[in-house]
Amino acid sequence: TIWLGVFLYVIFVGLFVQKVFLPYIFPQAHWGHGLMVGGDWIQFHKEAVEIANFLKENGFSSIGEAFSKSGQIMSRITGVFYAITGIYEPWVMLFYNAFLWATASTLLISLLLRLGFSFRASLLASLPFIFFPSNLTWNAQIHRDGLYILGFISLFYSVVVLLNKKENKDYIKSIIFGILGITLIYLARQHMVLVLKYLFLILIFFLLLVIVFYLLKNRKILHLDKIAMFSL
Repeated sequence: TIWLGVFLYVIFVGLFVQKVFLPYIFPQAHWGHGLMVGGDWIQFHKEAVEIANFLKENGFSSIGEAFSKSGQIMSRITGVFYAITGIYEPWVMLFYNAFLWATASTLLISLLLRLGFSFRASLLASLPFIFFPSNLTWNAQIHRDGLYILGFISLFYSVVVLLNKKENKDYIKSIIFGILGITLIYLARQHMVLVLKYLFLILIFFLLLVIVFYLLKNRKILHLDKIAMFSL
């Protein structure tokens, strides 16, 4: 499946970056442990090791106290992975990164299918997103962007499902993906939730303008979902 293909791609390419490219091909950019010089992933790794050591000594019942050692979500998640596996190396997080990226990629394809594109067109349109080299800065390292991007795609998917609903259960699906998206965005970058609030207010304002415009122009009531789709 596409999900499995993307999952394996991230793992294999991530291992190549951490174990071959940085140490042997581009060593001047290698900080150590498969991490690039000058990124937030260095801080996340160091704090994760501290969290993992604390959990190892005190048990997972003290996870709240362990998390108090860092306010960064990726330090906490990585620390838990380190503690569970007993391996304090960033390559352990490749499985986490691969899961997020594979899920985001398949959800993007599903979103395009919902908009009426063919499977072939949806897949081709998603390829730059899946394989563009810049995404290796979070897929092959320790970073929160995978969580952040999956959150946004989930939110967009929620809106598309709501505006292009095919059956009543789509309302539930839209709510679930909307809550998931906002939660992931909040976990990755809390300040973006405030930005989203104002963005939605602006979108609602323009949607109301479009509704008023159509009502005045056509002098008849139109279906709200069609108006919303046109405004987007």
